[in-house]
Amino acid sequence: MSDAPEQLLLRVLQPGEQVFDNFFGRANDEARARLQRLAAGEPGAGVRLWLTGAAGAGKSHLLRATLRAAAQSGRPARYLSIGDLAQARARGRAPRDPAEPAVAPAQGPWLLDDVEAIAGDVHAEAELMQLWNEAAGAIVFASRLHPGGGAWQLPDLRSRLLASEVFRLEPPDDDDLHGLLLARAAAVGLALDDDVVPYLLRRLPRDPHSLSRAIEQLDLASWRQRRRVTLPFVREVLGI
Repeated sequence: MSDAPEQLLLRVLQPGEQVFDNFFGRANDEARARLQRLAAGEPGAGVRLWLTGAAGAGKSHLLRATLRAAAQSGRPARYLSIGDLAQARARGRAPRDPAEPAVAPAQGPWLLDDVEAIAGDVHAEAELMQLWNEAAGAIVFASRLHPGGGAWQLPDLRSRLLASEVFRLEPPDDDDLHGLLLARAAAVGLALDDDVVPYLLRRLPRDPHSLSRAIEQLDLASWRQRRRVTLPFVREVLGI
């Protein structure tokens, strides 16, 4: 196994999917429960939800968890990263997210990430307002800003966005991050010495992506070197 191709290692050790069960942030339970009900089939006609919060609060995680849960319940949804789409359009091409279905949902939710990226682009704002008016199912927006915080050029769109049901997501606290590290390690069968988790929380950026990435690195190095994950091993692998 030590000679396994790098591609195989990365495929075997890739991080888990973003689902409701591995979303950590007890302060955000209300938002998670609302999206779970929506994905499970709660009527979404006319529902407009807005998730706001700083980077690392879990906005994108909740959108992708909703996408997967909706698919499992037989209600196709569509996820779009508006930020990625805006950048691609600026370069003269529009990407298709591999997570989204080929056709737009009929009754399932639209899930729009980084929606503030199009604020100020009148053409894109008009498209968003058309979607607001015509979508048969729910629309869930995610943004670092409050609905009224973007430099929106179309007053009618701004007034519609302000009518959204707003959930402000809070970054995970110490207990949430501790649980996240243990859960990520358990998911790949990685045993951590007792002092490793507190050390990681003190030394690494306190966001789920950075912590999850650290577990991936430690798992890969431990598997290759056949070594336990001790504090000296952590310092060696992560360079901290």
